[in-house]
Amino acid sequence: MLVQPQLSTVSVSGPGAESTLYVSAAPARIERRLNLPAGFHWSQQAFDASGRPVNAGPQQNAAAQSGRISVAPGGFTWVSLVRNQ
Repeated sequence: MLVQPQLSTVSVSGPGAESTLYVSAAPARIERRLNLPAGFHWSQQAFDASGRPVNAGPQQNAAAQSGRISVAPGGFTWVSLVRNQ
């Protein structure tokens, strides 16, 4: 039996940036809250189960230093956190 989580993640980081890949096995869209460290901004690219780009959903609220990421059913979302210049 293979057990797969509804949402899997893998992250890589360096001194000025961090990227996370969110992969969905869920039958419905998944949203997660993202808290940003001070001095960073983020972007997301979302794709459906066939690899076609989809609307990534709400974007960052810089004043609150938080935002929401969306992952399409069976799809994946690539999120990058980058230190402000």
